[in-house]
Amino acid sequence: MFCQDHIRFLRDVSRMGTELIVGCTTDAHAQQNGADCEMSFDQRRALLESCRYVSRVIPETDIAQKRTDIVNYNVCALVMGTEHRGRLDTLQDVAQVLYLPRRTPVAQTRIDTRARKWKAIA
Repeated sequence: MFCQDHIRFLRDVSRMGTELIVGCTTDAHAQQNGADCEMSFDQRRALLESCRYVSRVIPETDIAQKRTDIVNYNVCALVMGTEHRGRLDTLQDVAQVLYLPRRTPVAQTRIDTRARKWKAIA
């Protein structure tokens, strides 16, 4: 669920460089990972593209494409939340890998949990 914390995170990351490229997981990739998306890829992409901090949105079809994307888009830093710590350290040879703390991880967890409970009831 996209919330105010995501916007703050994108704002903070955008201040670290001149361009912010965001990978948006495709529906097929999300399904392969067992994720249940509330919005379609097109809706998620449009939402991200409407955020003033985002320069470009690219489809993420596979986790392995990150290395290629870093090289093709001349990315200097790969940034994600600390909840993913260590997950992409193997990419440190092509970009700086940074894990930033979320401002309100508990609130986000509560929102996600409520959304899942509501969906299960509906």
